[in-house]
Amino acid sequence: AARISQGAIHDFKRLYYDIESAANEVSMAALLKLVPITQLLFGSDCADVKGEGPDCVGAGTLALVRKLVPDREARNKILFENAKKLFRL
Repeated sequence: AARISQGAIHDFKRLYYDIESAANEVSMAALLKLVPITQLLFGSDCADVKGEGPDCVGAGTLALVRKLVPDREARNKILFENAKKLFRL
């Protein structure tokens, strides 16, 4: 049976978000306010050539997660636990 949407914001809160390339503090902060931590995933499939430093997207995203998500348990959910649960690993 088809589900009737309860509105865009409600639907956005049910989606999963790969934050790998969201290394922008404003957009990341907004996403953290909009959706539950359980819906955020750190995708590590980005092809960072350097792997470190200011040109590395992944390093920037990790630094941003550390800054905006001070709670270690919540950070762990974003960095690996949510993906393990979603993909049943």
